[in-house]
Amino acid sequence: MTSRTWFWKIAVSLVALAVAWFEFHPIAPIPLDQFVPTQVIAQKPEFDKLHAEALERVKYNKDAAVAADKKSVSYFQALRDIGEGRGRAAPVDFRPFFFTEDQIVREPDQTKRNGIVLKQLLVSSQGRLKLGLDLQGGVSFTLKVDPTGAESGEKGVGDKSNVSPADMVNQAIQVMEQRVNQFGVAEPVIRPVGTLSLEVQLPGEDAANNPDVIDALKKPAKLEFRQVHRTERPAETDRERSLRSMPVDPMLGAASAISTYEVLTLRDVDSRTGEITINRYYVRKSADATGKIIKSASGRSDDGISFYVDMKFTDEGSKKFGDLTAKIAEGNSRSVGQLAIVLDGKLQSAPTVREAIRSTGATITGSFSREEAIELANVLNNPLEFPLITQDVTSVGPSLAKDAQGKSVVASLVAVGLVVFFMVGFYVLGLLRCHHHAAWRGRARAHARYGRRCQHPHL
Repeated sequence: MTSRTWFWKIAVSLVALAVAWFEFHPIAPIPLDQFVPTQVIAQKPEFDKLHAEALERVKYNKDAAVAADKKSVSYFQALRDIGEGRGRAAPVDFRPFFFTEDQIVREPDQTKRNGIVLKQLLVSSQGRLKLGLDLQGGVSFTLKVDPTGAESGEKGVGDKSNVSPADMVNQAIQVMEQRVNQFGVAEPVIRPVGTLSLEVQLPGEDAANNPDVIDALKKPAKLEFRQVHRTERPAETDRERSLRSMPVDPMLGAASAISTYEVLTLRDVDSRTGEITINRYYVRKSADATGKIIKSASGRSDDGISFYVDMKFTDEGSKKFGDLTAKIAEGNSRSVGQLAIVLDGKLQSAPTVREAIRSTGATITGSFSREEAIELANVLNNPLEFPLITQDVTSVGPSLAKDAQGKSVVASLVAVGLVVFFMVGFYVLGLLRCHHHAAWRGRARAHARYGRRCQHPHL
């Protein structure tokens, strides 16, 4: 083999190693609070102040003397809270810190835009080689579907109590995936276990430091149709005092406003300009109808820009919805009434009701992207209307994860060493043996006796 052949083989090998290193770098995850500051491309002094504020929010997370809106459970949550303006004078747009105008995130809603930016930073900080629960640490827990809870709950039109246990588990997995994404957890694992249970693995999460993570995940996805107070609107501050002094709507026949209503807010975002309007409503706490009246739902758009959820009612659901809208329309002599559509305690839309709507369906409008409209439709098609019982909860600490990681590295190095040893022995030593015999017995004799060995196709 000539020196030129060796040179090209070594060069190709080095290029392959360089490409592999680039693809897998960084191999190990970098803590988010260390990674994010290194990605800032503009206005670094301003971001350094926000970075310090985020660290302070995490530092005082367990301090009971600090107000709830001034602390956060994690650095990711702290940045998200700062972006939303929680506990501070104004919200923050993170896009200019990390993206140029050519890389603009085309999302008019600043809150959603911040979510896209922070999610991208989180994924990048995890490294190309994703670490699971055994190497990174985190929490793993099992949730069991309680079919008896579904049967003992409210039964109404469109009742889905005949859903099989397997379908219940699949429905629960869909909801779990959506909620885990809100936590900013990279590489979660959500899978069925047996016929009635599902396992959730959250790498990097700590149930001891954030005990609410499990309860937040297993809360049912609940759709409700409620009535809005017809004449009063809450002030931006001191909501409880406003509720106590608010006149009761005679159409609802309530004895106490504060026990009957709650204040819900609705963000309205102009899809073209990005302008945000915050509307506040007094919404009745009790629901007049639930997601049981829905037969099917789908995400739709009329212009390709604004998306909404189109719902079809069951036969009995259509009648119930018609009776509800007729009840609201009866009081329109004083003012036009509104219907609140609430999902998991959050106001999704509050359309006006000018007359009884006796149709086979309705729509939920709002600042939905295409993906959000489809996801909401999926939840409405498969609502989580049954309880989930927490079974096993296992926390994998950093020390155990580091030990497993160290053993994995040692095993990998041993494997690489054995492969290198084999390759050297097979190619180099075999080649030397061929040249040794050729030198002592002559090239022709060596070829006749060892030709098969020496004529390796790669040599």
